[in-house]
Amino acid sequence: MTFRIGGVPTASDELLDLLQHQLGDEWISASPAAGAIRWTGDTNIDRLQRLRRTLAGLEVPLTLEARTVAPAGCRRSLRGVP
Repeated sequence: MTFRIGGVPTASDELLDLLQHQLGDEWISASPAAGAIRWTGDTNIDRLQRLRRTLAGLEVPLTLEARTVAPAGCRRSLRGVP
């Protein structure tokens, strides 16, 4: 799962701490100048909902990102297609 959260640049450290505490820090990409943080990893729906409620209370948006890698079956079926 991959999602992006946005916030003001001054809150980036607090948002990183929140992510690490609630979900772990498997793959985090932060862009403090833009005020955006991207997280990738495995989690369950309960943890994600808890994070979403916490971020909503802080008025910080959370955006789920679409899967960027096609499943293995799709890659195999597209071989040989011009």
